[in-house]
Amino acid sequence: MELSRHYKKSYYSSLNDPRIDQWIDNNTAVWKGLVNTVLCYKQSPHTLLDIGSGTGGFLLKFHSQNPHTKLFAIESSLEAKKNLSKKIPSLTFPVETADELEKLQDYYDVITLFQTLEHVYDPQKVCREVCKKLNPQGVCIITVPNRHSYNILLGGIKRGFCFTNATHLQFFTKYSINKLLSTAGFSIIKRVVRFGGSNITGFKKIPQYILRRFSLSSELRYVAMKS
Repeated sequence: MELSRHYKKSYYSSLNDPRIDQWIDNNTAVWKGLVNTVLCYKQSPHTLLDIGSGTGGFLLKFHSQNPHTKLFAIESSLEAKKNLSKKIPSLTFPVETADELEKLQDYYDVITLFQTLEHVYDPQKVCREVCKKLNPQGVCIITVPNRHSYNILLGGIKRGFCFTNATHLQFFTKYSINKLLSTAGFSIIKRVVRFGGSNITGFKKIPQYILRRFSLSSELRYVAMKS
């Protein structure tokens, strides 16, 4: 119940919460970058499941570019779910939360978890079920906040990064996420390091890319496959 109150305060309080569309609009470049990352590893997927869809910014962008892909989503916020259903009527919500993945009857070409694993109680269980629910040659793409990012290494300048969010239950480094995915059953695990694909523009993209190369960026991106 306490965690639910934090979600209401930090995320969406109603179906028409203005923060939903504001978040989508403010992060257009991020959604485009994530779509490009998915398509880099799996072109023209028939099915895609997005776990922790939130405002749906990624799914909206993906749907606009790939209207023939059948989309599925898991989102615990009823308000965000209803809002997204209005925008993508064909979207299916197969289960209520990430903790119910074992109930899924279908398999998917792509499964995405963008800024989701830090919110779940048992990330090992979630990743294990995700691995099971991928089609042969299926692809899982994950992003998580980086526990060893420059934000934290700078100490007092941005000490609160990642830790002040009361809905964050887990904290990851490149070592822990690699171990997590390997233990879950993935045999191919790659850290994604791409230029751009975020809200950062101009020359600032260069230091961002350098930070990504040295695993010091605020976010870690991974692609994982079974074989």
